Amino acid sequence: MAAAVKKSKIPLTRERIVNEALLLAEAIDVESVSFRKLADRLQVTPMALYRYFDDKEALLSEMLNEFIRRSVVLPPMTLVWDEWLRRALLSMFDMLAAQPSWIPLLGQVQLRTGCLEVMDATLQVLSEAGFSREQSVEAFLAFMHGLFGAVLMQYQLGHGLAIYHGELPAEQGRYKSIEAASEAMQAVSARRQVDLSAELLIDGLRQRLEA
Repeated sequence: MAAAVKKSKIPLTRERIVNEALLLAEAIDVESVSFRKLADRLQVTPMALYRYFDDKEALLSEMLNEFIRRSVVLPPMTLVWDEWLRRALLSMFDMLAAQPSWIPLLGQVQLRTGCLEVMDATLQVLSEAGFSREQSVEAFLAFMHGLFGAVLMQYQLGHGLAIYHGELPAEQGRYKSIEAASEAMQAVSARRQVDLSAELLIDGLRQRLEA
């Protein structure tokens, strides 16, 4: 017989569920969050969570929205457009680098107000700087591609090296170039690469603006 769930004395609310789900995601990873694990953490039955969320996708969407709302610190709108873009990009990188398990899910869950606020602010800054709507959208997408690629590459590179050195001892010595570059790979700052990419993109945008 399954053990009875110890009832929590704290009222269950949508906000509490999302907050505990984010804490659980930090402890494990986003994809591993389940209604069962979350219910255990909240000391309720899994069915109690379905009163607030229809399914896991709905929960993840709300979690992502709150994660972005808490983590992305947009620069003051009074900054010059190029410095605003650079700071905004690095802020988003710091957010995703701290919890890269969100990356594979960004295209799978519904975007909510947190994502839309970032997009709207970026398009506003570019538009007020003198870029056309099309140019503003192209610039925003270019920045996002660079951002997601950098975070995913940092995560995969670090994970791959950890597996190679810790879990595949039989492969030691087979990939000599990787071994030789291992220390350099770990020393490369993905944040600096994002900053460099931002500089290059901004230089290109300046040329468009001056043309």
